[in-house]
Amino acid sequence: MLEWLNDDPYSTIVTMAENVFSQQVSGSKIVEFVVTSEPDWLTGGLPEADNPDKMVLVRAAVAFECAIKIGSPDGQLHELQGVFTLAGVNLNNDRLRSQRLWVDLGGVLEEFGSQGALMARVYFDVDDES
Repeated sequence: MLEWLNDDPYSTIVTMAENVFSQQVSGSKIVEFVVTSEPDWLTGGLPEADNPDKMVLVRAAVAFECAIKIGSPDGQLHELQGVFTLAGVNLNNDRLRSQRLWVDLGGVLEEFGSQGALMARVYFDVDDES
């Protein structure tokens, strides 16, 4: 289900998460990234032009609980838990394709999964930088 991200989605997810934490504390590195729940998925599609019985994926989002160990430049190890969310829109148009991620520390899927925030996040506005 992560083929829309790229050919190596798992290392990409870790790299993206590491970039988020490195923006908070420069030089932070993820030591361990463990998925601790089943993922929640939401997708959206449009009928294929030539075959209306088939759909073309235009948006997708996944959220899952995770435990992350992060090493800071001063040698400290920080253990964090929360929900990692990744959403992609305009997946049928390489020029407009965009993705966004959220890391909700202390969060749970009941709040950030398919019955919560994921519903809005799969429809994020590409121009919205909030």
